[in-house]
Amino acid sequence: MSVTEEVNDDLAHRLIAAEQSCVPIEPITALYPDLTVADAYRVQMTLVATKVESGDQVAGRKVGATNPTIQQLLQIDEPLIGSLFQSARVANGETISLSRLIHPRVECEIAFLLGADLVVQARL
Repeated sequence: MSVTEEVNDDLAHRLIAAEQSCVPIEPITALYPDLTVADAYRVQMTLVATKVESGDQVAGRKVGATNPTIQQLLQIDEPLIGSLFQSARVANGETISLSRLIHPRVECEIAFLLGADLVVQARL
């Protein structure tokens, strides 16, 4: 099932509003159980475009759900790619208020600073 452009825009704006208000929302798959990975990537592309239009910048990319156990839990068969934003960047040694976060937790990940951009293509 491919979601309509209206639903796509609504979902992206719901996610942005939740982030801005620091109030969790129901998973979008609860609202649209037939949402596909391709649909989710389209929502993500709208979310990124909306944030960039509002003045934020993409600071990097993230690969998530690399663990097969997590993939099974999420009912996917490959890692997911996402964007990291300048507005969420925290400098080394900087203190961050937990009130800025919806579900605070620590997640250890490896990051690289590359000398050139990588081309990222989502499968749609």
